[in-house]
Amino acid sequence: MNYRDKILQRINFFDILVLLLIIIAIVLGTKQFAFSSPNDNVDSEEILVKLVVRGVRAATVDVINEGDVVICVNSKEALGTIISKEINIFQTTAYTKDGKAVLASVPNRYDVLISVRGYATITENEIMINSTALRAGTIVRIFTNVYEVKTTVVDIEYNK
Repeated sequence: MNYRDKILQRINFFDILVLLLIIIAIVLGTKQFAFSSPNDNVDSEEILVKLVVRGVRAATVDVINEGDVVICVNSKEALGTIISKEINIFQTTAYTKDGKAVLASVPNRYDVLISVRGYATITENEIMINSTALRAGTIVRIFTNVYEVKTTVVDIEYNK
């Protein structure tokens, strides 16, 4: 009797079937845990996020356009689409000779208020677009293939 026949005598069809079932169960269980996220059961809801880009030059203002899909630098995931932009002259605090604080316009610098429409998961603790948590005052770096800017969240609108 050769070596192959001895192995086949010790392993029967039932043993092979049980081993295959165990392997399939392990693979499916691992796949379920590895590819599920805690937000899979929560529905996304459309929101409007207002972001301000402060103190940028005219060249940057010109390349920020409605319809741009902006991506978060940290998560590399889309936040949403720019639906409007508002341009204001950048102002900063300056002090007069007598020590009074006044707002002074800075030449060739602008503030851009952009509204981004996206889909977020809203829970009682946070508002998440993909894996980016948003709160008023949060600094979010966004980019497209043409520009990258640092923004601050100033408002979040959604159906409460």
